[in-house]
Amino acid sequence: MIKIQKGDLSCLEKTYTVTIDRPIGAEHPKHDGIKYPINYGYIEGLIAGDNEEQDVYILGIDTPVESAEVVIIAVILRSDDNEDKWVGVPKELVRTDICYECNIKKQLNFRNSFTPINAKPFTKRPAVR
Repeated sequence: MIKIQKGDLSCLEKTYTVTIDRPIGAEHPKHDGIKYPINYGYIEGLIAGDNEEQDVYILGIDTPVESAEVVIIAVILRSDDNEDKWVGVPKELVRTDICYECNIKKQLNFRNSFTPINAKPFTKRPAVR
């Protein structure tokens, strides 16, 4: 087991296998009426600040899955919690539009009903010439 420190960004651009425990359409266990519009899971063997396995939101997979291999494209720094959340996409989607900060926030907008988002992505929108 490896402990992940809060604020650690060393995961960015690395590939992990995520076990999905809340697939698209699953009800949030603590917030009535909120359904996951994306797949959500954890990385076995990596322990986050809540002493549970590291959580990951999966973007770019539009059907419920049991697991996914993803590249971490952003870390959601949570000032109101003892852990951060990671955001991953399939390898073929790295550096595409889905990875821009504005699109990450749009995809994770359902979370705003219970926790604001402060994402730190490694991909920035290219400069307009």
